[in-house]
Amino acid sequence: MTSIAPLCQYLREEVLEQLALERRAPDGPRSRRRVPKPFTALAHHWSKVLFPATDGQDPDHLFADRYTQTIAFALLLARIENVPLADRDFGDIARELKAENTVMGRALQLLTETVDAEFARRIDTLVQVIDAVNWEAIRTHKPDAHVHLYENFLQKYDRELRKRSGTYYTPPRLAREMVRLTDAVLRTRLGCVEGFADEQVTIVDPAMGTGTFLSEIIDRVAEERSRRGEGFRGEAVEQLAGRLIGFERQMAAYAVAQMRITQTLREQVTDTQLSDVRLHLADTLADPYERTTLFTFLPDGDPLVENTRKADWIKREQKVTVMISNPPDRERAEGEGGWVEKGHESDDRAPLLDDFRLGGRNGVHENKLKNLYVYFWRWATFKVFEQHRSESDRGIVAFISTAGFLSGPGFRGMRKYLRETCSEGWIIDLSPEGIQPPVRTRLFEGVQQPLAIAVFVRSRADTELAHIRYVALDGSTREEKYAQLEALEPDSHQWRSVRQDAQAPFTPTARGAWDTYPALGDLLPWTVPGILPKRTWVYSPDADTLRSRWRRLTAETDIVEKRALFRETQSRTVDRQVKPLPGTTQRRGSMLEAVPECPEPVLFAFRPFDRQWIIPDNRVLDRCSPELWENRAEGQIHIVEKHSGRFGFGPATLFTALMPDMDHFAGWGGGRVIPLLQKDGTPNVVPGLLQHLRNSYGGMPVTAEDLASYIAAITAHPGFRSRFDDELTTNGVRVPVTGDAALWAEALQVGRKVIWASTFGERLVDPVAGRPGGPRGVWTTAQPAITYRRQVGGDELPEGFVHDLDGLELHFGQGVFGPVTQEMREYQVSGQNVLDGWLKRRTGPPSRRAVSQLDRIRPDRWCPAWSEELQHVLAVLWHLVELQSAQDELLDSVLTSPLVSVAELQRRNVLPVPDTARRSAPAPTQADLIPGTEGIEAREPHAVKPLTAERGSPATDPMRRPRRSRNSDAAQAPRRKRQEP
Repeated sequence: MTSIAPLCQYLREEVLEQLALERRAPDGPRSRRRVPKPFTALAHHWSKVLFPATDGQDPDHLFADRYTQTIAFALLLARIENVPLADRDFGDIARELKAENTVMGRALQLLTETVDAEFARRIDTLVQVIDAVNWEAIRTHKPDAHVHLYENFLQKYDRELRKRSGTYYTPPRLAREMVRLTDAVLRTRLGCVEGFADEQVTIVDPAMGTGTFLSEIIDRVAEERSRRGEGFRGEAVEQLAGRLIGFERQMAAYAVAQMRITQTLREQVTDTQLSDVRLHLADTLADPYERTTLFTFLPDGDPLVENTRKADWIKREQKVTVMISNPPDRERAEGEGGWVEKGHESDDRAPLLDDFRLGGRNGVHENKLKNLYVYFWRWATFKVFEQHRSESDRGIVAFISTAGFLSGPGFRGMRKYLRETCSEGWIIDLSPEGIQPPVRTRLFEGVQQPLAIAVFVRSRADTELAHIRYVALDGSTREEKYAQLEALEPDSHQWRSVRQDAQAPFTPTARGAWDTYPALGDLLPWTVPGILPKRTWVYSPDADTLRSRWRRLTAETDIVEKRALFRETQSRTVDRQVKPLPGTTQRRGSMLEAVPECPEPVLFAFRPFDRQWIIPDNRVLDRCSPELWENRAEGQIHIVEKHSGRFGFGPATLFTALMPDMDHFAGWGGGRVIPLLQKDGTPNVVPGLLQHLRNSYGGMPVTAEDLASYIAAITAHPGFRSRFDDELTTNGVRVPVTGDAALWAEALQVGRKVIWASTFGERLVDPVAGRPGGPRGVWTTAQPAITYRRQVGGDELPEGFVHDLDGLELHFGQGVFGPVTQEMREYQVSGQNVLDGWLKRRTGPPSRRAVSQLDRIRPDRWCPAWSEELQHVLAVLWHLVELQSAQDELLDSVLTSPLVSVAELQRRNVLPVPDTARRSAPAPTQADLIPGTEGIEAREPHAVKPLTAERGSPATDPMRRPRRSRNSDAAQAPRRKRQEP
């Protein structure tokens, strides 16, 4: 691969140059002679085969890349089959390759038959190098060389392509364990005593990639049967081959899968040939009842057409027992789900994906279903559990994929379907650390997303919801996780039962009293999303940089370049007319009408304790979250919670006075913003709660700010995350609310200081209580004073901090701040270091999301304003670290005190939350008010029953567990399964 990858880079550039030449050549009746355009024709005909989705990338670059890869791997496959390459015509090589590999041989023939002699000479060096490959010698030196062949190639050929395409194929050791566990489920749940070797078991990998799962199944069947005698080894593989099916749409990966499975068959000393295994170059999600769209330019009877027709027959008629795969993962894949997403053109029945929906009751959350791996899940479950239900609906789906479906709100319908359709399920959480786990713990080293293995079986027509088990692989190293995985069996003691409600997350039931604590989103029910610009050039740590970018964009006269600079999306283009932001004096217009003067940048909360500037213009913000702009009320406090996925070490909630970014909490995966005040200035508190707490504390006044302060004291520190680490596998923060008035008052003192420091002294100011206003007030109260001891060099842009533990100094370039304690230096939010992130976003390279040339307009030296801002950030961290011990002790005391439980709030008619409370009250205008009613609260009244002590209630007996209400989620009766069609 070290030699082949650079030659492929060269060939890719040659193809691009050839495409450019053909584009410039005259065409049509005006030209004297028609110039041949072989590569333009190939790019047109083969686009769907070589790159089924462009994902916003240039089609010419994609064609050149995939063309090069296909040629290289077809030639490599030919060489492994001992086909000589040097000094031979491509047609001869292709014909000889077709004898064993019909599909790849025919592809090589079609991709090279129109290439002229001059271009063929450009490929000659690649041919010579591949011809020199001694595969047997390589295999002798490194027996598993074929396993990582494609990934190693991409790593040297184009690292960015590998990241962009998500090409991280399943590690063989992980695939081996999935195969082993699935084999055990076949034996113990479906009565297939021989597991995968059972003659009634048909297996499909719908996204086989480089053939890892199919190779592991071959090896397992051979090893299991050979225990009864070596003579069974080859025969077992021969019997298995016809029941082993693989689909792959990417040509290069398909070629590697053929190499890999060929090698696996040879190792098992069997007469089975590659052609005996049913491998197909096909689009799994394409409608099997419609003519394939992959090879419409070829005649009927062509080997490639026949190959896809056989695949369509399998999709229509073949009964499948096991579906096992690592399906592709790509968000925002609307339109790529084929008939699973859109349904049959000739059929008015609902698309299959609708069974993962809740009939509109899940709102915009269901946009998360527009992901390739979700489409594959739905296709697999239909194929195994539904398509042949009249004959057999018993089977298994075993997938490894990103873990969002385990608990994300957009996947409630998917979880409901799996619970109602299946008999049992097993969830293995591979990344309990959350996003970006330490590399040493990742089973997929290059993947930062949380991953999970899910195995679901339907063994009988149940009327009860499936019994689903969960286990998390907790380990500080990859080896520790593999050791745990290898010890798992379907009935191992390590499994924990998950929550049983039909739509509930696939996470374990709480061991303690967690479910009796009210949810944060019920105490403060109105939530909004943060700002999602979808272009990175609209924000910056430096306001002048934004003005420079704006001037560059508005000065551009070339419309094509202007669009590229702007970075257009579906909802924002340079010529789209857009409404102005609420509260601004702008008028409706497009960026084509923009003047050179930039709208005055405003501060917003970009990341934890990282205040940056943003351009306040709706023309450049995809999702501006208008309610945030409309609701910038005096005294507003925004609470930010990571509610749609697990988060790492650090506080469970953040507080800011500024409008937060969508990814404010963790830099990824969103989060929700909970404003403390409604747009009409009234508290965003569930009706009746403040009155109930007032009654509980003997008439002590309780305000919305008090409630926010209590929440900050209890949840905004790492101790809360550590204490409830297991419970937080289920998304969403719950708040243990004390019934003890003295503890409540103590919490308010701590929490007010947390919010005051977190908001840089902009909220809950009280100089008498030691909370002076403004960032300077936060700094002056951090003692000993944090000083700027040495200036950063005039031309420096330091990219990293060095912490001097002895001198308690923070060095960056020539600059020095101190004192900075180790706890301040290491302060994290969701497992990410606050100070490292703050500096990187100012002096490090642009983020991967920064794709516009406007992003390259940035400071080339340290900005003096950053020095003071860093001093303020360090002061904020000093206060938060200083408060942590008090917060830990307070949490311990609260958990041993009488608590205000969900059941109690239900009895007092505070819960469940009224639907109206989850919508903001509109901001009042003068025209809305009736004379004489200015002081009347505009919220609807809510009946609150007076508090009366009940004997044995949680408020009076802390040792007595509260009785569940019949309306609580845990007590709901399971719904009956869908009826047989």
